[in-house]
Amino acid sequence: MSLVNCPDCQKEFSNTALHCVHCGYRNQKSVFSQDLGFDGEVFKVMTSLGMVLFIVGLFVSWQVVALGITLVFVGTILLVIRSLR
Repeated sequence: MSLVNCPDCQKEFSNTALHCVHCGYRNQKSVFSQDLGFDGEVFKVMTSLGMVLFIVGLFVSWQVVALGITLVFVGTILLVIRSLR
């Protein structure tokens, strides 16, 4: 971890920070801002499949309901994380 100069305000901030603490400039070179390599469609499909499994599970078994809830939860969390970047 080292300090770098912000291109906008010229003040120093950590090279691992997502944003400059002084002006809010987004650090594109941060290791935490790198793309995970997944397309947003994967998460949408996962969430949709989870909803279908949840509805089907209501008529079949509680295990299918639990699987559906898990897929919806994971898909939603991943979409939120992706949208924050």
